[in-house]
Amino acid sequence: MEQRQFRHHRDAQPSPPHAGHRGHAASSRECVTTSRRIVQRINAEVGKILLLPATAGKFKADGAVLSGGTPQAFGNRIAREIAVWRETVSALSIKVE
Repeated sequence: MEQRQFRHHRDAQPSPPHAGHRGHAASSRECVTTSRRIVQRINAEVGKILLLPATAGKFKADGAVLSGGTPQAFGNRIAREIAVWRETVSALSIKVE
């Protein structure tokens, strides 16, 4: 099986604060779609990992602020962001080229 190497996003582009953009808010999310039981288990395990000092320290060094929550809260946040960006795209008449 062919193996591919992927660069971490920070290798390709600096974070807004590292690029000199002060007061800029950005977020990154990862999600897995599968059964509710599996999602809840993954969420619990990832939450534990994010609380480890070594893990939190690496994110902090990159300028990231960690936040956790339930899968339901994640879904609600995504729904709110979709609504905000849908309104923004419509207000600015942004078209896909």
